[in-house]
Amino acid sequence: DPWHFHRAEFRRRQQAGFPPGHPVFRVLGSASLPEVLGELSPVSLLATALGEETVCLVTLRPEQVAAFRGRVLELIEEGTVRRVEAEPQL
Repeated sequence: DPWHFHRAEFRRRQQAGFPPGHPVFRVLGSASLPEVLGELSPVSLLATALGEETVCLVTLRPEQVAAFRGRVLELIEEGTVRRVEAEPQL
């Protein structure tokens, strides 16, 4: 019964700072990544270093996704972003 899973997942997401119904993306790129993604005013932004690269988990309001996509495409061209993955399970 998925209802029990979704109810528990709802609580876990809230406790972790990932509001239910808000998309989360994992973005891999340069050290300046948290600063440039922060300019988009995400709901939450977690960053960690991975060798010479930075990994960010970015939570957005649903209405922010189009602007996020446009900015990420620019950042890919600039070489700031190397990879983007959607995190539907979060």
